[in-house]
Amino acid sequence: MKTMRFSTLLSVVTLVCLTIHSSSHLPCHAEWFKGNLHTHSQWSDGQPMPEWSIADYKERGYHFICPSDHNIIQTDDLNVCHLFGTNYTPADMSAFEGETSTWKPVLEKGGWARLTEDALKKYEEKFSADSLQTKVVDGVKFVRLKPFKELEAQFAEPGKFLLIPGYEQTGGTKDGTQLHMNFINVTKTFPYFSGEESVGTILQKTMEEGEKLYAGENYLFFLNHPLWRFYDVSPEVLIEQDAVRHFELTNNGLTYDPHPNGWSPELFWDVVNGARLSQGKQLLYAIGSDDRHGYSHGGGWMYVNADELTTDAIFAAIHRGDSYCSNGVELEDVSFDSETKTLRVKVKPEEGFDYRIEFIGVKKGFDAKHEVIQSDRKGDQPARQIDSYAKEISVVLKVVEGVEGECALGEDDLFIRARVLRSDSQFSPRGQLHRPAAWTQPYVSEQKP
Repeated sequence: MKTMRFSTLLSVVTLVCLTIHSSSHLPCHAEWFKGNLHTHSQWSDGQPMPEWSIADYKERGYHFICPSDHNIIQTDDLNVCHLFGTNYTPADMSAFEGETSTWKPVLEKGGWARLTEDALKKYEEKFSADSLQTKVVDGVKFVRLKPFKELEAQFAEPGKFLLIPGYEQTGGTKDGTQLHMNFINVTKTFPYFSGEESVGTILQKTMEEGEKLYAGENYLFFLNHPLWRFYDVSPEVLIEQDAVRHFELTNNGLTYDPHPNGWSPELFWDVVNGARLSQGKQLLYAIGSDDRHGYSHGGGWMYVNADELTTDAIFAAIHRGDSYCSNGVELEDVSFDSETKTLRVKVKPEEGFDYRIEFIGVKKGFDAKHEVIQSDRKGDQPARQIDSYAKEISVVLKVVEGVEGECALGEDDLFIRARVLRSDSQFSPRGQLHRPAAWTQPYVSEQKP
């Protein structure tokens, strides 16, 4: 029996549908939903007002998003105004008596995490100025930020657009190495484990605390941008911490120039999965997101193949690996035949472009040895110990020029995945990812959630 994914609704008789359903990762009649689970607004250090950000995703055809601001859930608890990167208290607090939510000051001098008149002008281009709640206290204008439940009431549409609550855990180790993680579909936060000796320790403590605080809840946890700021999370961390099942692939911009012997996001992914599978552990799946802080669009997103647009259905598909990541290439279908162990990819082409499908894997018995490179501090570039791996670990198994291709998993292959490039694709200067491109999840002989 074949294991299949479907990207469009199929008209089949009930008996055939039930037969497929019994052996498939997907429920019958599943469809692709486009989403982003990592973005920011004025609730933390994003430039756009939350309404502007959410409306922009909706206008661009997204089906689901999570406004994942730093270390905060958008609640209606009164906060004037101590947010991520902002600490300002007016002298006259009586002006906020009876008010709810966060009121953020509009400061003349712009800068990181500040609200400026430019953001309000952008807001007024999309919405009525009368819908913005403001007040002047001690000569400073304050703007009320809408909490999640009000944003959900304004923008969510059943079956069309889904808002999922969540936040980004943000902090670092004693030596300044950064570790960021997202908790999706949660409504409360807990303090970051800062000042620990290693990112592995923080990751372990964070997962354990999340399991306690969100016990019984359907939440999604993933590691953010391991490459940022400068090789901050080594593949070795996720080889050891195999309870982490998802990480950001597309959101991996370096703050500093890449080290010539450093790993790329895709090599990171292949090293982790090669080592995990060699040890009988579970796969690491990729999340596509943009981590947007400004007004530009295109950093990355994901398509999830689910039976309906609900949080439960979206999460179930993500946990099964029924998704792909993109920053510009759209796929019509992805399927893996468990009988023939064949991965098939079909592109939804744009006129004027050619396409190249690369099937990639890691061989059994691959050389997992790595060299530790000492990268000294250079100006504001932090010192790092970088684990360096042979780039030959990632093997291109087959290349197909065109919009449709397939490749079988070989007896000596640990897994197979596909990368789809467009004729104008090129590496970004620091992120080391092709733009535009699409990436399927990895597949093994016996795909398990």
